[in-house]
Amino acid sequence: MSDLCGIEGIPERNSHPIGEETLRRIYRMRRMNEWMWSRIEPWVGNRILEGGCGNGNITEFLLTKEFVLSVDINPTNLQALQARFRDHENLSVLNLDLTHPALKDCAVHRFDTVVCLNVLEHIERHETVLQSFHHILQPDGLLVLLVPAYPWLFGTLDSALGHVRRYGKAELKTLLEQAGFRIVHHSYLNMMGILGWWLNGKLLKRDLLPSAQLDLYEGLVPLFRCLEQITRHSMGLSHIIIGAKSGP
Repeated sequence: MSDLCGIEGIPERNSHPIGEETLRRIYRMRRMNEWMWSRIEPWVGNRILEGGCGNGNITEFLLTKEFVLSVDINPTNLQALQARFRDHENLSVLNLDLTHPALKDCAVHRFDTVVCLNVLEHIERHETVLQSFHHILQPDGLLVLLVPAYPWLFGTLDSALGHVRRYGKAELKTLLEQAGFRIVHHSYLNMMGILGWWLNGKLLKRDLLPSAQLDLYEGLVPLFRCLEQITRHSMGLSHIIIGAKSGP
């Protein structure tokens, strides 16, 4: 595995206590993470750029592939990732803001997949990020994107996590198409999470999801997975959208 590499001039992101605690709590939700992975795995190839790896709750699944470059603005996340996966020679890490032009230099790795989960909603200049993803992908490469759904659901939980926005379906599709992607799939994930997000972030105005609620949800994941298969993933807390690279 390569050493942590940085780009000169990129400022280190300030710590985000609520976001970091949320990541720690979600990291412990093994069933939820496996569910998320099962929903995106069919579109994941063998040479992957992971845009915004966080604490690596999905990185471990990606490491079954040929090569993974995990990019994050937070060097602490990357150092923890290196320590955790020190025996995986197919993992490299890069400390970089996804809006930085240097991201396009990663095209040298000939990626067939970009995986970006719960990241784009934090970035003001999301168009720039999508254009860079398009640039670094090989012809017919796939962008696997997961972002929060329903702008009306934006509340204190989103603000506390540093979300800039939640996405409507039509807006999201237009955004990808303007960046040069052809939409090949759209569905939703986590239907029952809508109620919990509304209750905590809109009604009770909380900044953090209670651990007890997350533990209960984790125990019910098998049931929720069955319900979503019955409803054909027609609604959910998050969008899953897959874009294929169009053009050179």
